[in-house]
Amino acid sequence: MQLPRYKDALTMGKAKVDQMMAPVKARSARKRAELKMCEIEEKIEQSKATLHQLCTAEDLCFDSIVDELDDLDLHKRRQKQYGAIIEQMFPADE
Repeated sequence: MQLPRYKDALTMGKAKVDQMMAPVKARSARKRAELKMCEIEEKIEQSKATLHQLCTAEDLCFDSIVDELDDLDLHKRRQKQYGAIIEQMFPADE
């Protein structure tokens, strides 16, 4: 890597430095969003497992089943929303 001349570095403004950092910041933001998607996928699978346990229990608690179904639907909706955000803010052609 070639270091900038000190004179040139002094004349570079904050906007120029921010412009140089933009691609790195965009990749970092995308990776954070992808991590959040993975966390949501994990929550979905946990909700499915909990639902299975609730539905196979000897003493069924229908309120708990409905609550878990609500949680599962919420996680799925958030997954779709994060997917749309990633698709719109970080298009594949970049």
